[in-house]
Amino acid sequence: NASTGVFTAGTAVGTFTNTVKATSGTISGFATVTVNTTATLPVTITVSPDPASVVASGTQTFTATGRDAGGNIVPIVPVWTIVNNGGTINVATGVFTAGTVTGTFIGTVKATSGAVSGLATVNVTTSGPALLTITVSPDPASVQTTQTQLFTAIGRDGNGNVVPITPVWTVANGGGSINSSTGLFTAGNLTGDG
Repeated sequence: NASTGVFTAGTAVGTFTNTVKATSGTISGFATVTVNTTATLPVTITVSPDPASVVASGTQTFTATGRDAGGNIVPIVPVWTIVNNGGTINVATGVFTAGTVTGTFIGTVKATSGAVSGLATVNVTTSGPALLTITVSPDPASVQTTQTQLFTAIGRDGNGNVVPITPVWTVANGGGSINSSTGLFTAGNLTGDG
């Protein structure tokens, strides 16, 4: 396609040297294309994360990476299944929803492409990781008098992983007011550093 660069292979197989050409003004670049009779198939599939820690009734999105015998990544469209309980999974998207029973479910998440599969273990827990820090953004923020600025807050545990939070917003040192649930700050009439 002349505008998108999407190449559609023909029916003849072989290596076509410098067959794809990109031109801008008087300058061109070329690429060689090898057309095969069949697509390269994966010999291994790695499912991530493995293991995964998911709060009971919580969700986790899994991904699958296929590789050929040489370790090269091979595009795959995996089918997702659960083989050892622990919850349910969307067969197309890999979104796992934990059940209410806690425990370690070894190799329960399965991604399959053709005859090749990969597994991942899920730890279903009663509660999420402990919140250690909260980062407020932007910091610092520059807001004109009477204007607004939306702040966001990200919680992290001791390992730096994001922990879902629902913060309560307050103003500690003047400068304006803030919506306690949305984080929308409205500057006052006075200038200065709050």
